[in-house]
Amino acid sequence: MHTSVVKLRPETIVDLAKDVIRPAGWSCEWNIAALQKPVQCKIVLNSWNAYLQHLLRHCRQSKGPHGKDLACRLPRCNIPAGLTISSYPELARHVQTHLSRAQLMCPIKDCSSYGFTRPALLEDHFRETHADFINMEVPKSSPFLLPTWRPFLPDRSVKPPALPKTILPGTILIPPIRGTVRRATLESQESLDSIESFMGSQSLSPRKRPRKQLDMHEPEPEEEPEPNFFFDDLPEFDRKLEDIAVIRPIGPLLDVARPQDILDPKEFGNRPLKGTILYDNFVRIHGLEGDDESEEEEEGEG
Repeated sequence: MHTSVVKLRPETIVDLAKDVIRPAGWSCEWNIAALQKPVQCKIVLNSWNAYLQHLLRHCRQSKGPHGKDLACRLPRCNIPAGLTISSYPELARHVQTHLSRAQLMCPIKDCSSYGFTRPALLEDHFRETHADFINMEVPKSSPFLLPTWRPFLPDRSVKPPALPKTILPGTILIPPIRGTVRRATLESQESLDSIESFMGSQSLSPRKRPRKQLDMHEPEPEEEPEPNFFFDDLPEFDRKLEDIAVIRPIGPLLDVARPQDILDPKEFGNRPLKGTILYDNFVRIHGLEGDDESEEEEEGEG
């Protein structure tokens, strides 16, 4: 947990700017320029340092062709072909060179300047524009600073506001609740007290022992044992199984709209297709071609 107070100086303003939350975020560009099939990471980080930690995690998970070398898969990487990174600090420095082109925000709130590509430009801007804040110690929750992504201890010097004199409708005031100490903590404290008492008995006599130490080891009142209740065993249930299997009949198929299978002509022969219902009336009304031939064939067969 980081401290809640920071001293504003040109040397520390860059580190503070790397923790400032960026509204647009930092889209991860890992593995975009891969030679094979690129798999883009869709995570968006909220600050410069959070993006750096995310990229280092990608680097630890990916290995080189030999399984030992660390590889960088960021776009526009200037590492020559065949040159690998063998140590993790070297990889961290290399990834920071990629992020050196990223723009940093001024951590001072309501500052009109935006986008510093070099740390030196941000330091010069802080000296010239925000000279009143130099060597000033302010908490990270100060209204003069932009919010950061790192958690920090709250400022205890600021007292909470007083309770309102008139309670608004729908408001409930809850009394303070004291926390309970776990049994394991009490046992560890008792063991420490026993060790301290043993060491004190070796160095001091009982007559010269301090009064506070004697009061600390006074026996605690014994607690009454909790009552124990015993119940009879549950009755056993003998389940008898029958060797009768009930099988439901298979109902009609519901996929009647499926086309029928093709009949084998060797087995069923070439059969003329039958006309559908009212097909003869349809032919007489519309006078389709080929109907006379079919009628002549029927008369010839008769």
